[in-house]
Amino acid sequence: MTMITPKNLCACIAFALLGSLTACQSLSDGVGHTVQADVYVSEANGSDTVTYKVFASTNKDCEEAIKEFRNENWPRAIQLLDQAVQKDPMDARSHFALGLAYEMSGQLDAALEQYMIANRIPRKINAEYDASVRRIKAKLGR
Repeated sequence: MTMITPKNLCACIAFALLGSLTACQSLSDGVGHTVQADVYVSEANGSDTVTYKVFASTNKDCEEAIKEFRNENWPRAIQLLDQAVQKDPMDARSHFALGLAYEMSGQLDAALEQYMIANRIPRKINAEYDASVRRIKAKLGR
């Protein structure tokens, strides 16, 4: 497992980039808390693993989907996140999480599409989005 360092800290505090090895450690949804899940991400080379945090947007469907990450219920997460991005096409977190759920279910082309959409939506920090696009392209051999 890769340790969190100053070099990868930005990515570690952002959204999850999931690969074939995953596990969710925690979930919080108390009053005033952002719904989140800690996950383990395997990189394209299959030998490196990094811990990331997935944060839900304020969209209720996105929040419910992030809760489904804990049970690795990717079909339900995809359904909820699809609803979230239909309601708000500019919700970068929902697009990113949808990409994540697609990636976890083995649908890498759909994951890449959602990661690229999330990457195009203006945000303060896009490093994790850029990293997700590069990682999926590597998994797809592109």
